[in-house]
Amino acid sequence: MGEHSRADQERFEPLSGLVDLIGCLRLWRSDVVAGRPPDWHDANVTEPSAESISAAIVAWTGYGQFAWPQRDESRVVAKFGNNAVGLMPHVMALDEDFYSSTAHHTVSDLNAMAQQAAGEFRERHPEVSSEAIAALAWCYSFDFK
Repeated sequence: MGEHSRADQERFEPLSGLVDLIGCLRLWRSDVVAGRPPDWHDANVTEPSAESISAAIVAWTGYGQFAWPQRDESRVVAKFGNNAVGLMPHVMALDEDFYSSTAHHTVSDLNAMAQQAAGEFRERHPEVSSEAIAALAWCYSFDFK
């Protein structure tokens, strides 16, 4: 028992990299939550493009796929592979920046609240796509409904 055929090992080998990448993202998230700077970041890695970061935000939130926000790093991994590790810090920082809006305290209408927060964010981050901003606004309005 516990023995696998060579064909089984070859068939599941590509999944081991995905599992390692998801584990790396979980470690990164635990460092961020604990307030520790992640120590695995390689300074030689090129910064991801605004288009990639925007697409990662959309994938991460589940925007356009689900009826309500379902944030999940595994969708970013599925879409971007190993590049997800470099994208997720940007996604999380932009998410945190979006949530810095106080629109949920000052606007009572859900749609107007989301639009105000999105407008504030767009001024600070014109490089982020409209779809990614809509995804973050969707999460924001759902969380503060």
